[in-house]
Amino acid sequence: MLRRICICSQASERRPIGPVNSYMRIATISLWNTNMNRDIKTQTVVRQRFARSFLDVVVVRLIQVKPRWGYEIMAEIRNTFQIKIGASKIYPLLSSLEANGFIKSRWKYEGRKRKKLYEITPQGAQFVESVHNFLKEQVSMHELHKRILV
Repeated sequence: MLRRICICSQASERRPIGPVNSYMRIATISLWNTNMNRDIKTQTVVRQRFARSFLDVVVVRLIQVKPRWGYEIMAEIRNTFQIKIGASKIYPLLSSLEANGFIKSRWKYEGRKRKKLYEITPQGAQFVESVHNFLKEQVSMHELHKRILV
């Protein structure tokens, strides 16, 4: 015969539970896992939407962290945000960012291969800082509204 134990936060609270309570506990754990999975999915969707909507900000920020070439940027976006951004979207964006003065490029030679390495400019760093400040402002307004409403 199996004996079910209630899993509680403290060891002293562990006690055998009856069949009705055990089913309720299993249902509660299942519901908690479902809610947790839903939260993770929601976070993933938000991250993906942010990356797609603000791809220019994401790219400049990645280049700010370290100079990169186009393929490396695409791979980092795929790994970080679980979205695939192709060359047909990245390279025109990089050209536009360079034309606007946010990034600059130079050719880097690795053996016989030649790669275009992108680096951030002071104007690009100021752009990232402006976006960061705006997002902080939005979060603080959200926190203020939460305090007022609660």
